[in-house]
Amino acid sequence: MLLPAGCMLERASPSPEPASREYKLLLDPARFDKPGIEETLAELDRLAADAALQSGVVYEGSLRKPVRTRQVAFLDVSGKCTLRKNNLVLRLRSKDSKTTATLKYRTPHLSAIATANNPLQDNASGNIEVDLKPPHDSIYSQSLSKKVSPGELAKLGDLYRLFPVTASLNELPDTGLAVVGKSPVREEVWGKIRLDLGSKSSMSLSLWFRAGNDTEPVIAELSFKYATGKSDASDQERARRLFEKLQQLEGWIPPLSMTKTAFLYASSPGFCEQP
Repeated sequence: MLLPAGCMLERASPSPEPASREYKLLLDPARFDKPGIEETLAELDRLAADAALQSGVVYEGSLRKPVRTRQVAFLDVSGKCTLRKNNLVLRLRSKDSKTTATLKYRTPHLSAIATANNPLQDNASGNIEVDLKPPHDSIYSQSLSKKVSPGELAKLGDLYRLFPVTASLNELPDTGLAVVGKSPVREEVWGKIRLDLGSKSSMSLSLWFRAGNDTEPVIAELSFKYATGKSDASDQERARRLFEKLQQLEGWIPPLSMTKTAFLYASSPGFCEQP
């Protein structure tokens, strides 16, 4: 059975180093209503490029180019939120006929990645990442991903078979899984900016829509990331400056700042409560 979050075991291993850093900034989604999106993207592109220039970061490309559209859904136990209560996230991303399931363990403490609280800790193939949200708060995660068929994850037993580490949840295999928010969201990804931060550095804009025909998104997130393997302290400092500059975009930043996952749970009142 998983231990409560924050309960560290004495046998914890040294904290691992994240393989990548991703900086995430929620923007006002009302600005990206489809009728005026071209003008909005052009303005955001100009402001982001200027912020990069002031931060000493090379900015190549454009946010005005659509990259991909896909369906995104998060699964959990309705009325209990078993996964969320154990710091786990189960995400499905679908494009055309292909779906990828990703299981993530998330924590604000890097040291927790190497404890028994994290069921993925012994999985050498699990990617370890750090997400940063304003002003400069860190959320660490380790994840595993596998291809799945439509409807394959209907119960916890299906999850146990796909990711055996989750059997430590110790709940009945027949317990059903449901989509948080009742239906998947449509995600549009715009732009692929190359940044000279470490290796594999890029920036993009993600828009989430509640329904397939909606024109105004419920979430707009500007993010940039880089692999840390070959980076040095100067890369991290320039990334920090860029993040701080982007947070100063007047009129673009809503007062509420959280991750996309947290927003989806928060906008689904009652999902985690017994009827």
